[in-house]
Amino acid sequence: MFTVDSLALLARGYPITFRPIPLFHNPRLYQSSTTNHQLTSLLSHSYVSSRIINLTRSPSPSTSSTSPSNPTPPGLPLTISAAHIDGLVLALTPNSHSLNYRSAILFGHATLVTSVPEKLYAMELITNSIVPSRWSNTRVPPNAAEMQSTSVLRVKIATGSAKIRSGMPHDERGDMEDEELKGRVWTGVVPVYQTFGEPVAGPYNGWGRFRGIWRSIGWRRMRMRRWGRRRRRGRRW
Repeated sequence: MFTVDSLALLARGYPITFRPIPLFHNPRLYQSSTTNHQLTSLLSHSYVSSRIINLTRSPSPSTSSTSPSNPTPPGLPLTISAAHIDGLVLALTPNSHSLNYRSAILFGHATLVTSVPEKLYAMELITNSIVPSRWSNTRVPPNAAEMQSTSVLRVKIATGSAKIRSGMPHDERGDMEDEELKGRVWTGVVPVYQTFGEPVAGPYNGWGRFRGIWRSIGWRRMRMRRWGRRRRRGRRW
């Protein structure tokens, strides 16, 4: 999974950038009697009446680049860009500062997933991409209202490019020869990490409640046994 920094398209003659939404690479082939989608696709979901879903459902001529002279795959043309920062690169001069990063830009066409089995497959894949095995540990399958209010997009990737920057800072030769400058200015890389925090249970979370009760009962029993031994020995608690 990665967070999309920008998802843009052309609608009514104007470029539109949507809020960041999660997109997930399809790690395995979905096959049925009527569909056979290769690995060059991304999956996403949104509310059934959101703007991107409405545009995908009925793309206007201004959002579609299909023409007889230049045929393109069906769907809504999209541009997707994403970036992940790995470190802050601090050099001798401000102009030589940089970032260690991984970035990509993709061009493709979005279509709606209409097959119910494929839609359920996509929803399970999206859910498990956030938390492994989360789908099977929730109330599934989704009910009729949830299925009706959720739309799934399949983005067929046409082309793309990626750029990566890693390693230490690089400074001008003149600055590198200045020993006094190198002695008073710190240079190097400050790593940037993305980690999960300690889970915070919700107000109606019941999972583990009985475990907590049994732990509490066990602790009380242990205290009572310990208190009985001390009492027999003539000691106070």
